[in-house]
Amino acid sequence: MGNILNYILGIALFLFSLRDIVANAIEKDYSQKKYPFYVRWFLSSKEKVVAKNFIRELGFSSREELVTKIKGKKSSGYSEAIELLSRCIVRAETDKTYVFGSVDSDKHTSPYYVDSQGFAQKRENCKELYEMMLHLIHRVEKEYDYIFSIKGGNIPLAASFPTYNSDILSIIPKDKNEEVDSGSYKDFVINYEGFNFLIDKAKQNENTEINGIAITCNLSNGRTFLNSIKKYNEKIEELQSNGTITRNIKKIKNVYILYRAVDGEKLDEEFNAADLICYRYFDLSEDSKACLYAIKKGEKTIDDFPCYKCIKWDLNPQNCKVKHCYKSLI
Repeated sequence: MGNILNYILGIALFLFSLRDIVANAIEKDYSQKKYPFYVRWFLSSKEKVVAKNFIRELGFSSREELVTKIKGKKSSGYSEAIELLSRCIVRAETDKTYVFGSVDSDKHTSPYYVDSQGFAQKRENCKELYEMMLHLIHRVEKEYDYIFSIKGGNIPLAASFPTYNSDILSIIPKDKNEEVDSGSYKDFVINYEGFNFLIDKAKQNENTEINGIAITCNLSNGRTFLNSIKKYNEKIEELQSNGTITRNIKKIKNVYILYRAVDGEKLDEEFNAADLICYRYFDLSEDSKACLYAIKKGEKTIDDFPCYKCIKWDLNPQNCKVKHCYKSLI
């Protein structure tokens, strides 16, 4: 179906381009009767309106958007992510600060807070976050069978995946104080909500790998999320080694977040040590948070965002002194 649409769009674009070529080659008064009716109709200013209406009916706002579709160009997603997060950011009053990080040695304070979890409580906002996350995921992989998230994460965002795609399963571990521990295999099924459906899917498709990804809205240092994924992966390996579950359920290797609330190298080092890669749009330094807030207030534009110029012009991110994750997606 997609190929047929592209052929239709290609023919339409060809006709519109042909009109311009012919129009430039002959007199501009297309209403003169010396031209056959079909030529006057094709070249008339009225036909421009017809063409515009046709483009709109195809679902495009302009000829340029149609051209972009046909050529297969895709938005990088960065400018959209910056604009979206600028709508989420808040600034503390006077000298108050927000604290990030769960370990005292790694705690970080800032007058800025990107309230993406609060933002996601409104359905249309959550759909925007979901689409941004999907855009990021699809830069790396096209297919996956389940998503892994935690209750301390962005639950509305995690719930969007099975909501908008019924083939995607959701695995969410219970909080530590809710876990059951009877020494039975069934504990695992109870403690990882949704895992029973994953087992059924794996049994029904024994010759097919069942792959999962981990998602959450954002991380600071990421240790809580990292430990939760590691625990899950270790349990999968244990249950497969004793034959309790099928081996086609694969451990999680890729993690996706929209952004980090802090910058620094430690998160990547710790995730990589656990054989995990954490993909995201960018890490937020204090300068970039201040810029997001200024964009929100209308004092700056997206072009002022610290990471954006490097990404926009496809410069080598290895030569960029601003910390961001674009290099992870090359």
